[in-house]
Amino acid sequence: MIITRLIIIYLASIFSFIGCTSLFYYPKQELLYDPQKLNLTPQDIWINEDGYQIHAWLFNPQSNSGDKSDILKSKGTFVFFHGNAENLTSHYLSLVWLLDYNYSFLIFDYPGYGQSVGTPTPESTVKSGKLALKWASKNLDSKPLYVYAQSLGGIIALRAVQELKDQIPIKMFIIDSSFNSYQKIGRRALSRSWITWLFQPLAYLLLSDQFAPAKLSTLSPLPLLFIHGDADRTVESQFSKEMFEEALEPKSLWIIPKGYHGGSFYINKGEYRAKLIEFLEK
Repeated sequence: MIITRLIIIYLASIFSFIGCTSLFYYPKQELLYDPQKLNLTPQDIWINEDGYQIHAWLFNPQSNSGDKSDILKSKGTFVFFHGNAENLTSHYLSLVWLLDYNYSFLIFDYPGYGQSVGTPTPESTVKSGKLALKWASKNLDSKPLYVYAQSLGGIIALRAVQELKDQIPIKMFIIDSSFNSYQKIGRRALSRSWITWLFQPLAYLLLSDQFAPAKLSTLSPLPLLFIHGDADRTVESQFSKEMFEEALEPKSLWIIPKGYHGGSFYINKGEYRAKLIEFLEK
C-alpha cells in the first residue's frame, strides 16, 4: 500500500511537470558568452509587434565595423531558431563559423529568454519565430534567406515556416537534431525509465500538439535538409528519419556517425561545415 502511494505521488509529480511548459523551456536571462571576446559585435535588433518584444542579434561577416552595408556583402542570411536552454548569448556559437564562409545569421530569443519579454509557450514561441522571419524578409537585402532550426527550435520553426511559406521566399530549411511532436517526444521521455514506461500513452493526454506543425508534406516544394547524429541521446535520430519519410521532395537526410545532440558542425574537426556550404551552393 505504501509502495503504491509512493508510485502514485511520483507519477503525479512527473505528469504535473510534463503538463507545464517547464518540460520544454529552460531560459536564462544573463549574458553567457560575450561575442566581444571573439572580436564580434552583433547588431542589436528589437522586433516590437503585436504586443511582442523580441530581442535578436544580427551577425554578418564584418560585424566589427558596425556598418549596415556589410550585410550586402554576405552570400545570404540564416534565421536561427535555437534550442530550449539558456538564450541567444550561448546559442550563437553554433553558427558563428558561418561568418568565415561569408554568410550572415540572425538569432533571436523566444519570450522569456534573454531580453525578450514574456513567457515561453508553444504559441508564443511560434509567434516570435514568425515575427523574426518577417523582420528578416522585410529588412535584409534580397540575398537568399535560409532557416536553420536546432532541437526545440525545429518544432517551432516547422510550424512558423508552414504558416509563412507562401509569404516569405525561403531558399532552404535545415532541421538539426529535432522533432515535430510534443506528444511523441513526451512519450519517448517516459519510455526511458522503467518506472514510467507503462504510462507512455498518458503523454498524448497531457501534452498538446495544437501548435506543432501539420503534415510535413505541406512544406513542399521548399527544400528540406534533416541533420541528426546517430549517438544523440537527447532527441533520438529516429525523429529525423520519420520526418524525412513524411516530407516530400526536394529533401535530404544526413545521419552523422557518432554525432551528439546539436554537435553536427563540431565533430570531426568541423567537416560538416564545408559539406553544408557546398550543399547550399550547388
